[in-house]
Amino acid sequence: MGRGSAYLTLKQYDKAIDDFDQTLSINPQNIFAYLERGTTQSMLLHYEQAIADFDKAIALNPKLANAYFNKGSALKARGRNEEAIASFRQFLQLSTNQKLIEQANENIRQLGGTANGEQLTAKDFYDRGVAHFKLQQYEEAITDLDKAIAINSNYGDAYGFRGLSHEQLKHYEQSIADFSKAIDFYPQQAGKYYLRGRVYFWLNQLERSVADLSKAITINPQFGEAYFCRGLVYNDLKQYEQAVSDFDKSIAINPKHAGSYLQRGIAQYNLNHYEQALADLDQAIAINPQNADAYYQRSLVYSQLGQYEKVITECDKAIAINPNHAKAYGIKGATLPLLGRPQEAIEAFRQCIRINDNPALVDTAKKSIIKLGGTP
Repeated sequence: MGRGSAYLTLKQYDKAIDDFDQTLSINPQNIFAYLERGTTQSMLLHYEQAIADFDKAIALNPKLANAYFNKGSALKARGRNEEAIASFRQFLQLSTNQKLIEQANENIRQLGGTANGEQLTAKDFYDRGVAHFKLQQYEEAITDLDKAIAINSNYGDAYGFRGLSHEQLKHYEQSIADFSKAIDFYPQQAGKYYLRGRVYFWLNQLERSVADLSKAITINPQFGEAYFCRGLVYNDLKQYEQAVSDFDKSIAINPKHAGSYLQRGIAQYNLNHYEQALADLDQAIAINPQNADAYYQRSLVYSQLGQYEKVITECDKAIAINPNHAKAYGIKGATLPLLGRPQEAIEAFRQCIRINDNPALVDTAKKSIIKLGGTP
């Protein structure tokens, strides 16, 4: 038992568990062996085994305060929040350790409970909402941020995080409203304009998006993501020269930003600057070789250059990464007849139809199959 505790202190967890196992094989009533083995299992992130050990310790001694605290921590890690709160509250009834009492109260607050009958403040709800956001629990985040704002209607940061949560849930109108409120409180924070501009982009309100992103850049001329996002908007507006300029700036700020090379390559392609487009797409792939769209875009460039074998190669690479890349199947199907491979083209178009939910593209694929003498 003593050696197991020493191994635990030395973070030699497997050896510690072996010793605690041996101790319990000799004496299955050893409370502290269960407690220590549970602690070791927690350190190994084996939370269910840890909970089982703490339960055994508690069964042997229902007043063992630390077992409830440790069990609560393991339950929290497993997302079993209500059980964790109950365990921490049981600990509070038994313990006199002030430091652990404070930690238990804080854990209870984080899990949505109230410690010792206290009322949660706006900041408590805000902190908990942010924690939910970071865990991608967006509905729960919104619930807590609503409460923070109900207590303090001037809580600018709460509006900001609620806007982010709504954005993740594609509640774009609510997101815009929250970011607008946050801007009222922080009119000189570039990030708030960037966030609202990004949501305007999702809503296809492109002129408003440009206005907000430009404001963000005016406040912070080194805001690389704002240049990148504005470049996306300019691409959608078919203002390709402006898009290239913004991606230039994004790359100057962050030379490893694969998305900027990809999008600049798309802009260059649309300007018929095929060599520049290839250079950018090559760089995008060098940085992120798992981006199927980069290979697809490169296939389009090779098509314009009449390098049809390379078109097929690039489409195959895109499909290997994303087997549901309908556009890659479409371009592959359109190119194979140029290489005298009509049957393969028919199969590519059929695959495009199977995975595509765009009626126009499906119709084009069906017509192409018929033209090649096949049946859709």
